[in-house]
Amino acid sequence: MSLLDWLFPRKLSLETPQSEERRTQSTPLREPERQVRFPLSEKRPFDIIADAQAAWQATDVARAEKLFKEGVDAYKHSEPDGVAFGLGRYGAFLVDQDRADEALRVFEEAIERKTDIPAIWSDYMRIMSDRRDLDAFKRAVGLMAGAMKHHVEREFVLAHARRADREGASVFAEAVARWVVDTAASDGDKRGRWAAVGD
Repeated sequence: MSLLDWLFPRKLSLETPQSEERRTQSTPLREPERQVRFPLSEKRPFDIIADAQAAWQATDVARAEKLFKEGVDAYKHSEPDGVAFGLGRYGAFLVDQDRADEALRVFEEAIERKTDIPAIWSDYMRIMSDRRDLDAFKRAVGLMAGAMKHHVEREFVLAHARRADREGASVFAEAVARWVVDTAASDGDKRGRWAAVGD
């Protein structure tokens, strides 16, 4: 026995023939885990809206609508600060389904809650522009300015006039452009006035 063997004796192997046999056996493959689905009552409102979006993308319209309504309702009961978000997604879904009147009511509910979510305002203003009612459009711009706590960019308003003109509603388009010129002049906004005059 060498000095090293005496100082550092080797540990005896505790393996038995049985454990050696167990080690060489192949381990069976694990079955893929099943996806766990929580009952709707346990899901957060955001998750319900996400499921609604997924159903919408999968063109399961009936399921999407059911989930959007449940998601909005869940927000109202447990996370009131998120109601406008849920309403905005539901409204976008309705716009996509060519249900503008229903979408408008949904967006108006979000607006009553003082939303400042840009996507909601964009969709709402598009519907108001499509109605070709100048007074209603002006009121909508005023509501938007109040909710966003600053004036609405002239370019944003003029984009609706340009689209209306492309769609053949030149009278409405000219009226919007004229209104932008007048409000820009009264506000001393030369850049906005020239942008509108250029249109």
